[in-house]
Amino acid sequence: MLQSKKVKFKPKAVSLTLTVGTQNNVAAFTTVVDLKVEGKVVPTELIVLPEAKGNRTLLGTDFLQSAGIVLDIVNGKWHFCENPQIQSPFYKVPSKNENSKSISDSEKRSEETSSSVKVPETSSSVNLRSDEDDIIILSETFDQHINDLQIVFERFSLFKLHANREKCHFACDRVKYLSHWITTNGTDVDQGKVAAIQKIPVPTNVTEVQSFLETWSWFRRYVPNFANIARPLSNLTKKHLKWIWGPEQQEAFENLRKRLITPPVLKQSDGSKPFSIRTDASSYALGAVLTRGEGPEEHVIDYSSRLLIPAERNYCTTEREALAVVWALEKFRGYVENQEIIITSDHQPLK
Repeated sequence: MLQSKKVKFKPKAVSLTLTVGTQNNVAAFTTVVDLKVEGKVVPTELIVLPEAKGNRTLLGTDFLQSAGIVLDIVNGKWHFCENPQIQSPFYKVPSKNENSKSISDSEKRSEETSSSVKVPETSSSVNLRSDEDDIIILSETFDQHINDLQIVFERFSLFKLHANREKCHFACDRVKYLSHWITTNGTDVDQGKVAAIQKIPVPTNVTEVQSFLETWSWFRRYVPNFANIARPLSNLTKKHLKWIWGPEQQEAFENLRKRLITPPVLKQSDGSKPFSIRTDASSYALGAVLTRGEGPEEHVIDYSSRLLIPAERNYCTTEREALAVVWALEKFRGYVENQEIIITSDHQPLK
């Protein structure tokens, strides 16, 4: 539509920040258009990525800052920062079979997701992570951290919000977030959760097995080939199967508990080093590990695995190994998209 109106696009190299925090420099085309929001005109830069599939117009935190929009995630409302008294609800585009409704009423929050917003400011922005009533402020340096805190406290004062001083921790080199510890060395498990898992007794019925596996779901990224190890337990949760707790199930149960005694520390992604994905497939499961760096500097970023569905178990060996590669690329897409990666497999025909 913009091209039909003879709007001129200019080539530009842009830096994209992925969800995992890594940055990529890509070639793009840009133009500036005026968008009107509730009567307010906001000059907005639109970016087109020629190499991307299915280009869409995304209005992100840059647009929120330039428009002076503040998001109230909890109440599903937004307002202009210069006029907080007038608030408007979030809306989504309705489908053919439904009426427009508030996002806060129609979308449920996943355990693995949380709100991420930036505080509008004329000269700078603050990187925040919020989990219900907790706020985490991420800063690159101590001086920047002090400045970020000042901006956040000013916002608190503006909107008459308060923080519990006894629960506040400042200038920390490690922070607990969604049952994980984020440290300078990487991501580690919460030992409090580990202690609780170690105390779980041997399951005596399907419900207790399901509870054990659900508790474990928080930590499966720390265990290579988790799906294959847990398969004897997962099979017990299938319908129409007789309950049998034998040596195979007991071994899987004990093996998983031992794996958390000394779990690996998962490193944060380093944009200066190449990615590598190692995949493997068995008759029952797929496994993959995402690493970055080479030689002695290589470190693990994430482990992942899943069981094969009945139809996939009928695949030949080469098809299962190829499936493992495709699945791993989709699983780690947030890390590796638009990056050069090395795929490693022990199956010769794939080469």
